[in-house]
Amino acid sequence: QTLDVIKQKDPSLEKMLRNHGVPVTIRRIAGDPGAQIVAVGRQAGADVIAMGLQGHTHLPYGLIGSTVERVTKTGICPVLTVPLPHKQASPCVLGAPGPVSIRRILAPVDFSIPSMDALECAIHFARGLRAELMLVHVLEPAHSDWDLNRTEEHAHIHTSWEARLKELVDEAKALGVLASYDIRGGLPADSILAGALQHQCDLIVMGTHGRQGRDREKVGSVAEGVLKQANCPVLTVKNSKFLPGGRRSISNALVQQDNVKRY
Repeated sequence: QTLDVIKQKDPSLEKMLRNHGVPVTIRRIAGDPGAQIVAVGRQAGADVIAMGLQGHTHLPYGLIGSTVERVTKTGICPVLTVPLPHKQASPCVLGAPGPVSIRRILAPVDFSIPSMDALECAIHFARGLRAELMLVHVLEPAHSDWDLNRTEEHAHIHTSWEARLKELVDEAKALGVLASYDIRGGLPADSILAGALQHQCDLIVMGTHGRQGRDREKVGSVAEGVLKQANCPVLTVKNSKFLPGGRRSISNALVQQDNVKRY
């Protein structure tokens, strides 16, 4: 695979990448960074766009840089965002010296089409990297354990989601991926981030839209919340473009319809 780097031509960077066995093309392009990155990605038929999360337009208030935001909104392939390595809550695996090691991948699942596309991507990478896969499903606060007035309903919902997650885990295992699941209560973005820390995940793979975000020109609020605060790389997925033939590996029967309440 060839790596396209969009920046001022830098012989030392090119040499370093080639020394690591990575064929690379470096382009210098004038114009709006976000628009140009998306355009080059489309022209090159890129499978993944990888970029730093914080750039010149980033302010230190938990905001997404404008370039990353535009690429995540309008890119046609998965976008890998890497946070700055100086964040203290958890080390960024890509900021450490030596080879990159992705040992455990976290995939939030709400059974919407976007989350299942992202799960396809997570399985794809887990197989290639021989990494473990952790599926996380977040129950709404109204359904979490501390809501004593709805204990019976909570138990029913928990059992239902647990059964479906077990099916997904079994399907992932049948595809050669070691997988497990975790059901958490609370606000989705916070619970996903807490799950990534608790399970020591090196990568989060998630859809850009879920229960609250259906406009394809916007980043879903949950995905945006994770991108703002994640201490490990995050791969956001808009579609299953990278899959051979565009076919699902996991069962279509497990995909939840958009008009049904999730999380």
